[in-house]
Amino acid sequence: MAAASTITRIAIDPGTSSCAVAVIGSDGIVHVIPNEFRELSTPSFVTFTDKSRLVGQAQKQARRIPENVLYEVKRLIGRDYDSITEELRWWPFNVKRGLQGEVRIEVRSPFLSWLSKEDGDESGPEDASTAEQRGATLFAPEEILAMLLAKMKSMAESFLHCGSLCAATIAVPSFYNDRQRSATKIAAQIAGFTDVEFVNEATAAAVAYAHDNGMLSMSKCGPRQRQNGHSKVLIFSLGGGSLDVALVSIGDGRLTVDAVDGDTCLGGKDFDEEIIELIEEEWVSKFGKPLDSRKGTALKLKIASERAKRDLTSLRNALIEIELFDGQEKLVLNLEREVFERRCRPLFDRCLECFLRVAQKQTEPQEVQAVVLAGGSTRIPEIGRMLRVFFDKAPQPLAYQDEAIVRGAALFTACRDQILDNIYPRGIDFKIQGDSIWSTVFTKDGNVRVSPFSFRISNYRGEETDLDIFEGRQNRMGKLRMVDEEVCGVLEMDECGILVLRESGRSTVSLHKIGQARDEEIDRWKHRAQEMIELEACIEQMSREKYEWMKYTGEVDKRKLECPNWLRDVICSCRIEVEGWLEGAAGDCKRRIGKFREGFEEFKRLCELALGEAWARSLSGRKLFVACRLESDYIDERLRLLLKNEGDDQGASESSSSSKLFPLSANLCDIIAFVPDDKLSAARELIARTGNTIEVATRHSYEPPECLRDQGFTYVLVRMSGGKPGWNEVAGNLVKMSVQAGLFVIVCVEDHLDADDSSDDQCHDGNDRQEPQWLGQLQDLIRQVGSYWRNIILAYQPAWSKTSPWTFGSSATEDVLRVARHLRQAVVDSLNHGAAAATRIIFEGEVSEDIWHSLPKLRVIDGFLLPGDFQDSIMVDKLGGARDERGGKFIICGHADEGAVLGESVKSALSPVLSKLERSEEDVSIIIADRSDEPMTENEVPRGKVLAIWKPQEEHIDVVEVQLEGLRKTMEESNARWEDVFLEYRPAPDDYSKETLSQVVGDAHSQIRRWFLMHGSLEDARRVRIICFLDDQISAKTLQEIAALPNVDGISVRLTVTGSVFESSLREMERNNHGARSHSGKATSARSSRSGWNALKASLSRVNSGRRGLAILNNSSKAK
Repeated sequence: MAAASTITRIAIDPGTSSCAVAVIGSDGIVHVIPNEFRELSTPSFVTFTDKSRLVGQAQKQARRIPENVLYEVKRLIGRDYDSITEELRWWPFNVKRGLQGEVRIEVRSPFLSWLSKEDGDESGPEDASTAEQRGATLFAPEEILAMLLAKMKSMAESFLHCGSLCAATIAVPSFYNDRQRSATKIAAQIAGFTDVEFVNEATAAAVAYAHDNGMLSMSKCGPRQRQNGHSKVLIFSLGGGSLDVALVSIGDGRLTVDAVDGDTCLGGKDFDEEIIELIEEEWVSKFGKPLDSRKGTALKLKIASERAKRDLTSLRNALIEIELFDGQEKLVLNLEREVFERRCRPLFDRCLECFLRVAQKQTEPQEVQAVVLAGGSTRIPEIGRMLRVFFDKAPQPLAYQDEAIVRGAALFTACRDQILDNIYPRGIDFKIQGDSIWSTVFTKDGNVRVSPFSFRISNYRGEETDLDIFEGRQNRMGKLRMVDEEVCGVLEMDECGILVLRESGRSTVSLHKIGQARDEEIDRWKHRAQEMIELEACIEQMSREKYEWMKYTGEVDKRKLECPNWLRDVICSCRIEVEGWLEGAAGDCKRRIGKFREGFEEFKRLCELALGEAWARSLSGRKLFVACRLESDYIDERLRLLLKNEGDDQGASESSSSSKLFPLSANLCDIIAFVPDDKLSAARELIARTGNTIEVATRHSYEPPECLRDQGFTYVLVRMSGGKPGWNEVAGNLVKMSVQAGLFVIVCVEDHLDADDSSDDQCHDGNDRQEPQWLGQLQDLIRQVGSYWRNIILAYQPAWSKTSPWTFGSSATEDVLRVARHLRQAVVDSLNHGAAAATRIIFEGEVSEDIWHSLPKLRVIDGFLLPGDFQDSIMVDKLGGARDERGGKFIICGHADEGAVLGESVKSALSPVLSKLERSEEDVSIIIADRSDEPMTENEVPRGKVLAIWKPQEEHIDVVEVQLEGLRKTMEESNARWEDVFLEYRPAPDDYSKETLSQVVGDAHSQIRRWFLMHGSLEDARRVRIICFLDDQISAKTLQEIAALPNVDGISVRLTVTGSVFESSLREMERNNHGARSHSGKATSARSSRSGWNALKASLSRVNSGRRGLAILNNSSKAK
């Protein structure tokens, strides 16, 4: 295909039954562009479903929603409603009359209701708002034709791989009147074309014939084949909706149209309707009643008639079967060709009259050298027979009969200089209103060419005067309005064959045409078309987003059981929220996509925290690379721990029971273990049990790489040197031989600190040297390996990583990223992009918290080469995801005064809760505390805070986030003192009456935990204690449901107690709940004893070895 930049104009044939688009390349080859189904023609169907608009493939929806399937719209273009009343019965869609007598098409679809309300059509018999209240949208035929043209435009842009195409040559029937041509041009403008020209369909067919037979010398359109001198050719083009007949002369490298005629209401559609009438008559004769008048019946009849017409082109008879929707009545009709031709005789006579009028104008039948057929309906045998009898020669169908018009239009775009086709088939005259004197503008005569018509008229009336303009002196097409006493101007045909006025001088004269759309109406149509395009793009984008979401959540589902319950609950809560944005009205699509993307990104972050960076990286198709050197005396034990996740039945030895299990597996990352030679055999035996999911590696040696491969090594490590250039040549040769032997090679490049380097600039020394050491080492490697570069992993070790990586902050990470990017770019510069993309770049050395946090997520670093084994706890958490469950539940009880007693309702309510927690093997801590504003002394345990998260009568999700943001500083201070923070969530008053109180509480607690994950860290979310304040009237069943929620760390209830009564009640609960640990603590006022607070202090120390802070915020009777 030629470059798109050489093709600036496309050709379109918007046929009544199908559309086609073509382009001509710089090499002169015409390309008819296929649609998404690889078909060269697209059905001229547009339909509106509940959720979308379909163009072309809408034909397949015809039986399901017939009233919303629009077709044969070309027959409605530029016509009044009164002129189509006889044809309405053939269409299942609703056609309405506009205020000015124009045609409007009514469509009912939820998809259209999503458009802006101001985009309704105001030209119908009712205003736009009334139509929209009825759920209906009124379209002009120009809008529907614009949808078909826009479809062709989109197909061409995809085919050419270019931007927006704005220039088009559109084929139209030769006998189109001015109003029909204007309406078609408006449709092209709505579709996005700014440079439009028309070519008559008969002319396009003639150009295609001349080109195919080498009768024109067109250097832009391929090689010249031959010159046949002067020839007269009759073009007979019968399509789905119109007939075009033209007599053309071809000679001396030019094509001249001598005469044209046609019928814009005669085509294959009319032959179909004759067959439908035969079917209806036969149905009445057989069943004694007319056919079902439902919309779907019209479509069934149309489909059956088209099939029968096609069958009769090659067969003597056609079998027609019609079955109604209930299936109880069925008609089988054997239609013979003779019956069909007899029935269609009036249509054949109309065809005959057209080509007789053309033939008799300019020539005798015997002077016509060829009769050329174009259009699908010319396959009807009777058409060919009539032409053969009249001209005494066999008609010649064009080589590409169905695509002849669009191919000719494409050729016309490149060869218009050799084509003379400026005759107008209809005469144009005008006269002053009230007078009987006619003035001719353009004569209806094939010998007279259309040229600009200059006029000067004296307005003797001295007032505003109108001159009526007629087409053929029968059809009034508009008027010229004069204001001055003398006016002058020029009437001419533009490139689309449309009459336009070009004023001359200072005279005031204007041209007004009947039925022409107003500018504001056209702007509204354009806006609605653009809005539909944007809505469709939004819906398509949402569909793609939904696919990505389903694919991602499918991967999450495979591993979500590996998450602890509290994290899984947060993930599920977030997932439900995000999926809510996938559903809803498409009219809100833009906002929903924005919200969905935000939620999707948050969901991904949660899943990465829960399942680990290794899992997240594995989804991209490029696994994380993790290699380490096993050099300890416990290699067997380390391998057993590593392989336990891979299915080793023996597990780890008893001595390693306290060791932390490495959570990575080979399906998440590429795991490489460097094993000493003397341990290789035992290691290989252990690894074999897992299906060889871990690769073994060794350092370089002078053994041939083939021997290393035969010994079972798949990776070899080669270290470059910054201070020994001679060694780099040797190392490069080792790398080259290794990759040739099929081994993977880890090549270490490094920086060294000079003796006078200070620790302050260790992370930046690469910026100050002209050529960093690692760059020189890489260049030495590339020179040796050259074109054999493959299976190479570059391991970069910064100089500062050999000392203490924890002494450096974000600058260490920035240094690694900078070098990694430079390494990859150096491979690109020296080799190519493919080699750079295939090269893994990993970090070598000790790691800090910041490095573990940053490097894997930035996706610049592909992995790590660790100096030790796989027991680093930081790596376990960061790469493998969270594994620890959160244990223990709390019941915090507050009392309001000294004179109250423990109520039986509260006592009976707490007992089932404790029983529930005991059955779930949860540790229970009961903490008794009241509000006390007395400051503590330095020697006492700091009380911290129980922070209330609650505001009445507001949406809790938003309120929770606002309050948490406000409490951030307080929580950070508590964390700095290693205090556990209690957050007390209080449901809104209205929530207590809901049957779904437990769900409300669960969602709120998940949201709070999620806030800590997003704004803090995994450790922050794990450490915070989230409790729920509940009314003492809550049923025991609801308390049990709430207490069992994974992110509810406890409940807070308001108790009224006194010392001895409380203690006896507490002892009674202890006896009833043997498995529960009950601790009481009480902070009293300054006048009371501190023994209660000491009990609280003791209980807290037994619950947690660290210090725990408590304070009560809004935890009194006043808060309720």
